[in-house]
Amino acid sequence: MLTRDHAVIRVENGRIIPDRLTHPRHAGYVRLAEEAMAVYRGGAGKSRQELHRAVEQIFAGERDCPARRVAAFCKLLDERSQFDTDRRGEAARLRRRVFALAAPHHPLVTRADRLFDAEASRVKGE
Repeated sequence: MLTRDHAVIRVENGRIIPDRLTHPRHAGYVRLAEEAMAVYRGGAGKSRQELHRAVEQIFAGERDCPARRVAAFCKLLDERSQFDTDRRGEAARLRRRVFALAAPHHPLVTRADRLFDAEASRVKGE
C-alpha cells in the first residue's frame, strides 16, 4: 500500500486531485512496469538502492513521470520482494567502526578553513 509520501496529486481550484494512470493516456506504463518487475526478478544479490536506480533508469525516458511515481513503483515492488538481512551484524559493526573513526574529525566541512580543518573528501578518503 502506498503512503502519503508516495502520493502523486495535483491541486485544482483548491481541490486535491489524485493522480491516476489511465489506459489511453498512460498505456506505456504497462511495459515500463513489466521491465521494472523483470529488474526485481533478476535482482538476486543486489541492494535495494541498486534495484531502485535500475527502475529509475527504466522510467527516465517517460515524459509524464514524476519522481514520486517512480518511488511508488519501487515501494510496491519492495513490498512484494524478499531481502536478505545482515544476520551476523557485520553491517552494524562496520557502521560503528566508521563512525568511531570519523568522530574525532567532526564537524566535516566542504572546504577547510582556519576554524574547521576536517575537509569531508579527505576524511572520507581516510
